[in-house]
Amino acid sequence: MSSMASSQAPGSVAPSKTREQVQSFLFMRYSITPLRSGQLGEAWLVQNPSESWASLKQLLEIERIIVKQESFLDLRQLPLAELLRLVDGLRGQGGLKIIDRQYHLKTYPSCFTGTEFVAWLQTHRQALLPEAVRLGELLVENRLMHHVLDAHGFKNEALFYRFYADENTSA
Repeated sequence: MSSMASSQAPGSVAPSKTREQVQSFLFMRYSITPLRSGQLGEAWLVQNPSESWASLKQLLEIERIIVKQESFLDLRQLPLAELLRLVDGLRGQGGLKIIDRQYHLKTYPSCFTGTEFVAWLQTHRQALLPEAVRLGELLVENRLMHHVLDAHGFKNEALFYRFYADENTSA
């Protein structure tokens, strides 16, 4: 325990126990060594000076921050321009299969399923499952796509979603 405390940055306000919990989480979820996870955490804290080890732990647990290629990918901070480029790729040639679909004798035009969305991102963009789901949530939160009945947020399920850009063509 004393080696952990001595490796903490001077003036760090986070207790070493929380840091150890983050390191344990990163080891269990991503197989990242405690030394490397400490380095990642310290670098994140430098970039986010108003945050703490406790907030990093919480964001990792709710998958707002994931690890990709041994670095943190903060899914809270994707610029709108990047989300719009993603939508263009999803709607373009080689993108999602956007078609009319039926459910209980009702036709829902120009839509796709949440599971197709996630699978496309995993296949074409090498997205991890939490990253793909979070991107779906971000597209819904930024009103770029929605559940066809506006009854759900984004879910990795066989629910129908439509891009708002396709609304005019689905009337």
